[in-house]
Amino acid sequence: MYTLTGSFGEVCAYLYGFDAGVGDGALASFQAWLLERETSKPELAIPSIVLETAFPDGLRSHAGVLTTEENAIAVAALFKLLKQHFLDCDNCSP
Repeated sequence: MYTLTGSFGEVCAYLYGFDAGVGDGALASFQAWLLERETSKPELAIPSIVLETAFPDGLRSHAGVLTTEENAIAVAALFKLLKQHFLDCDNCSP
């Protein structure tokens, strides 16, 4: 995947664009899976849920304030969660 900086925000935007382009709703099932798996608030979007998982101390509430190191941690957490979701989901395709 190519983005300008590889930041967490850009990677999320890419995934939302891809999901919209293919129209299969994979991210909707990913969000539902995250909400079942994590102890998040149901009103949170995928990026916020992933940030809560990557930074359980609660200090990182949105992608706009991440350092380079924090971006790398958040992107790694996102892909780890996506991989686990597609392994767990019987009727989803990566």
